[in-house]
This record gives sequence, structure tokens and C-alpha cells, in this order.
Amino acid sequence: MHNIFNVLIIDDHPAIIDIYKIALERLNSINNSFCFRVESANSCQEALEKLNYKSTDFQFDLIFLDIRIPPSDDGKILGGEDLGLKIREEHDDVKIIVLTSYNDNF
Repeated sequence: MHNIFNVLIIDDHPAIIDIYKIALERLNSINNSFCFRVESANSCQEALEKLNYKSTDFQFDLIFLDIRIPPSDDGKILGGEDLGLKIREEHDDVKIIVLTSYNDNF
């Protein structure tokens, strides 16, 4: 029996998205009881579209969320922090893993 997990990776660097996809595929090959269906988004806008496009019977189980990503087109969601709050507000069962290489010397 396979446990199927729907995953959304939100990052503006395609190489980072590919690395996480490879890691999930590797995990699947080590333990074939897991199956990951992976989708990706490169901005807040694209992530919102993917989250809103899915029907009510579909939900992401896991979201990898980068903090520094391009904002939504309407300027209401400015980055990963805002997007994470919106995701939590609308999808309270999803697990969120925050990714960042953000550096602030202050």
C-alpha cells in the first residue's frame, strides 16, 4: 500500500525545486510505501493560483515554502511570510516547511 502525499514546492530558483524533487524521489526509492505527487510554483501569484485551482476534494499535504519569493500581482501577498499566513488561514491541515537562505545582519 502506498501513502500518497501531494506536495507543493514554492521557490523562485528552479535548481532548488529540482533538488527537493530529487530528494523526494530518492525517499520514494528507498521506501516505496511513500509516493509523492509534486507540483511547483515560482512566485506568490503562481502558488495562489495552484492553491485556488485545486478542487475541494484535493488538498496539498505538504508545502515547501521559500520566504523570499516574488509577490502576488495585486501586491497583497508580498513574500513567503504573507503566503504562509494565507495558506495556514485557508488550509489548516497542510504541513508547511519553511525554506530560506535569507540573511539579515541586523
